[in-house]
Amino acid sequence: MSGSGLPGAARPSAASIGWLRAGYLAAFSALEYHYILRDELEPVREQINDPSATVLERYCLMTSAGPDEREIMFVSKPAEYVGVVAFTNDCAIFLPSETSSGTYERLAALPWPPPDQATFTGVTMRWPTSPSYAMDRAALATRTNG
Repeated sequence: MSGSGLPGAARPSAASIGWLRAGYLAAFSALEYHYILRDELEPVREQINDPSATVLERYCLMTSAGPDEREIMFVSKPAEYVGVVAFTNDCAIFLPSETSSGTYERLAALPWPPPDQATFTGVTMRWPTSPSYAMDRAALATRTNG
């Protein structure tokens, strides 16, 4: 993956907040309430609700070598990028993982912009076009029957 990160500006750009919102909504559609209501996503909600503030320093990476189609990747390697990454054409939006905390702290500790080439390993899924609620139904059934 090549590209440059957001500049170290005093506040995020409106476009990058828009991409963050798109990634957040895609993750909600794909991963549903049990993921999106997690405490780790509170800074994302704060950043979206107050675009003039700098709640998150690093969450968006412009790339010229991303996937051809929009997709969501559950990145398992490299360790510093573990999390949910929503690829929207030439932009990668980093969201917290369900299994690994500290996503934004790890990103903040990286040299920025990142190297011109980074290879992510993980499981991908198509960009959602509508919510399915399958995961929420399964979680509810487990709680009801368990």
